[in-house]
Formats: sequence, C-alpha cells, structure tokens
Amino acid sequence: MDLLDDIVWTEVVRLLEDPALIRAEIDRRLEAARTSDPNHKRETDLRHRLTRVRRSLDRLVTADQEELITIDELRARTPDLHRQEQALSRELQSAMDGSRTGIPGSGWPKP
Repeated sequence: MDLLDDIVWTEVVRLLEDPALIRAEIDRRLEAARTSDPNHKRETDLRHRLTRVRRSLDRLVTADQEELITIDELRARTPDLHRQEQALSRELQSAMDGSRTGIPGSGWPKP
C-alpha cells in the first residue's frame, strides 16, 4: 500500500509542477463544457441555417446578374428567403440574449 501511495503522490506532484499540463487539461474541460452546452449548439445551428439562407439569396442575385433567371423569378423567390433570414436573425439574437442572461430567449437579466 505504501508503494502505491508513493507512486500516486509522485505522479500527482509531477502533474502539479508542470503548468502546461494543468493549462491543457483546463482548456480541454472548458472546450468540452462549451460544446456540450445546449444553448451553444442551438446558436451554432441557427448561424449555419442563417448562412445557408444568405447564400441562397446571394446565388439568386448572381443568377439574375448572369441572366440565368428572370427578374420576375428573382422577385418571386426572394421574399420568402428574406422572411426566413429575418426570422432566423431574431431567433439567433434571442438565443444569444438567453445565453448571456441565463434565461433562454427571455432577454431578462439573471436574478
């Protein structure tokens, strides 16, 4: 038992004497906490969806500029994408406000 205690304490002391190991472990745990946070996942998903909608809008404008679609097609297809963009932007802002306050989607400060 004493031998095992000596081995364990020697390893603990070695770890505590190396700040780089401690920093690496803290960083690993912080990253794990961030990526497992449901609010973070929701914000990431909303950002991806918002990016896709904006790319779709850009592609439509480019298609119009290159005369691949008509102005009427552009006018018919952009309102829905603009509505989606606005809705996603509002939802993302609400999620970000909730992350900062601790009350998802509320905009209310933490108690």
